[in-house]
Amino acid sequence: MAERLLPSSIVHRTKMGFPTPVGEWMAGEFRSPVESLLRDRHSFCSAFLPASASKDLLAQASSGRYDTTDRMWRWLTLEVLFMHPRLLRAVGVLMRVYQRSGAEWLVRKLGLTRTETEDIALAEDLLTRMADNGADFTLTFRLLCDAAADQAGDAALRRQFTEPATYDDWAARWRARLTQQGTAPDAVRAQMRAVNPLFIPRNHRVEEAIAAAVNDNDFTPFETLSTVLATPYSEQPGRQPYAEPPRPDQMVHTTFCGT
Repeated sequence: MAERLLPSSIVHRTKMGFPTPVGEWMAGEFRSPVESLLRDRHSFCSAFLPASASKDLLAQASSGRYDTTDRMWRWLTLEVLFMHPRLLRAVGVLMRVYQRSGAEWLVRKLGLTRTETEDIALAEDLLTRMADNGADFTLTFRLLCDAAADQAGDAALRRQFTEPATYDDWAARWRARLTQQGTAPDAVRAQMRAVNPLFIPRNHRVEEAIAAAVNDNDFTPFETLSTVLATPYSEQPGRQPYAEPPRPDQMVHTTFCGT
């Protein structure tokens, strides 16, 4: 289908990211200030870039044998940032907002409506235990929804952890926090299901859809996946395989932002 709309050179070229014209910038008006910066031993960047390293970087750039534009651009960006305190403060404010928003989002996924000091540590502890025990991120949080309403849901959650006792210890503290909050269990489950999806675009399903479309001109897997993902928070009878993580033979080890 793409061949009917795009030139062959575009359709069949290898995958690439989203490049910026740093090379052109550095070949023009920005090259001189960057070189001056690298030579200035009183600049902010000189505290991190030894004189020998800056000398080597300039020599590589001058020789033309190495592409140093990206590294030089980064040093210029860093220097400009610290030359302007207002800009630096703005970055600091944005970082704090980002961190606070991320923490509040994570706490909501645990069914907690108010963020107390210990809640962030509780959430981060769960993430660590999940990573150490090979627990699937999406399924673990989704299964927590049912466990919040009925402790019988712990059985499925324990199977996510290579060491089930790791979950048990954490769950006891989580339930104590839910009890302290005082929200009805069914209400907690409903709130959690609204922020913990059952279905996500798992890489092996995306690759499956791409392969069928490219190799067989079959868009059925893509259309099915699109339908499933249109309502990711809802139970969908017959679609459970789309909620499951990949088997070892389905693992996708290389993917791209464009997919």
